[in-house]
Amino acid sequence: MKTKKIISKGYTISAVSWENDGDNYKTRSIVVETKELAIAISKMCKELFASCNRTKATSIGNGQDYKKSMIIVLDYMLKHPEVYENVEICDEELISLCMDYNYSLLGSCEDYDSRVCESVEIYYSPEDVLLEIIEF
Repeated sequence: MKTKKIISKGYTISAVSWENDGDNYKTRSIVVETKELAIAISKMCKELFASCNRTKATSIGNGQDYKKSMIIVLDYMLKHPEVYENVEICDEELISLCMDYNYSLLGSCEDYDSRVCESVEIYYSPEDVLLEIIEF
């Protein structure tokens, strides 16, 4: 019997994002082990990856000044150690970790520093969900 994993055990974070003026919507997901980390990452998506045109320089969504965006990212990460579970890491690693989450959940964007997070949800599964593949 062949099976296919449909849902992974843990906390699935699912983010809907867009770029430019609402173009190219995408939904991407990652799975993390703890509820606390899932909530921290989800809050980061809503706050940090919101449209910079709406937040007066506290977010990087649709930003086009990479240096300024990375200053905003570092400031956010230093204020929110729950995103990296209070592990001691240097500034460059904090920025890299944040942008890894950004890419994993929102995807890449050609003309902007980050896509804009439209919405984010968290789902929990206590175990992997497998479906049987019916061969014919």
